[in-house]
Amino acid sequence: MQGEWRSAFQALENFIAQNPEITIRKGITLIPKELNEGFYTVFNQVRKAFIREKTPQILIQALEVSDKYKTEAAQLMPALEISEIKMPSKLDWMITDPLNGLIRPLRDPLFMLLKKELTLDDFEDEAARLVASYALPIIKMGYEKWLIMAIASLLKPDQALAIPYDEMRFMCHELQPDEKKGFFDENVLEPQKLETLLLGHEGYDPSFMMSDIIVRESTHNRYIAFGADLTDCAWSAKNATTRREWITIRSKGLESRPRLEWPSMVLYIDNQPKTIGLISDFSRFLRPDIIIECMDDPEWYEKGEMDIVQRNYDSFKPIMGSFIVTKYPIPTQVAEALSSQKASAETAPLVENEPENQPASFAQPEEVRNIRIVEVGFDKAALTPIIDILVPAPEAKTE
Repeated sequence: MQGEWRSAFQALENFIAQNPEITIRKGITLIPKELNEGFYTVFNQVRKAFIREKTPQILIQALEVSDKYKTEAAQLMPALEISEIKMPSKLDWMITDPLNGLIRPLRDPLFMLLKKELTLDDFEDEAARLVASYALPIIKMGYEKWLIMAIASLLKPDQALAIPYDEMRFMCHELQPDEKKGFFDENVLEPQKLETLLLGHEGYDPSFMMSDIIVRESTHNRYIAFGADLTDCAWSAKNATTRREWITIRSKGLESRPRLEWPSMVLYIDNQPKTIGLISDFSRFLRPDIIIECMDDPEWYEKGEMDIVQRNYDSFKPIMGSFIVTKYPIPTQVAEALSSQKASAETAPLVENEPENQPASFAQPEEVRNIRIVEVGFDKAALTPIIDILVPAPEAKTE
């Protein structure tokens, strides 16, 4: 008995046979304009049937992330008067319509199948592999974006800011053959009231890494910045803050990429938003208050992700420690390992009204890594340990 996707493929072959004007063979793909809509309707039905039948667990994950993301966005946007959320195209497709978003990598192999360059069995193996390699990073990205919005919402902010990225992007230019990365200096704009929230970026070598969103937490009248999709930068900032500590990534002018693995996201707490708008330029990275590592693979520990978490901790030296946020139950061996190395680092107090030309005060790093793990899934209440660090409870009054 034929499965769903093979039946859909048979319908596609029948459509082509009934329309001899269509020519699809090795080296040639010819679809007349008047048949284009009908062809791709049937073509896409094959791709969707394959996803439903052969990669159902990936589809379930994508549907869940899409649903949770939309729910969180619907709550956060009106609360902070955000009119629009922009994100990379691949993530946008999946959030908007998960099934349509997942079919993207199947276009070329399906044409190869029609041209007899792949057998049905070979197509099934190759297509399933391509869907997994394409979809799983996007699903994780969607989970990270949900996490940013969930934490921001729990902070009950009354204001949202960001550096106007569209203006910064407009200033970017393609480096000429006689130019080197790291030698172009530019001022970074200050954060402004946020109207369009940009979650993520497309392409490589952005000019700078900037906070996705900076929210004001009114209880303590301070600002919390979120930075994700961290990567290498091309420009050097002329007006980087001197109030906070920077970690040297590489010397200015050194063209090789830094030997770093980037955390899932970093968080900053400050009394002045302009000091936490810029996260990184060509040669430096703003030392984070908190690192959050997102784990949406149930086998993340077995795959050595804990080693990466520890390396990131050592490289970026988070002042208040790192959190591992998992979507699945915490492996027993992870809980035991972390409980045996329970951190004793105390949260560093913020310095009120510190002069801008003076470095901020920081807690000295402990020898024991301050790494905590929280099993969250999509339960916002489980994020309490992070919120308690970002918004500490007021001290009890003594008589």
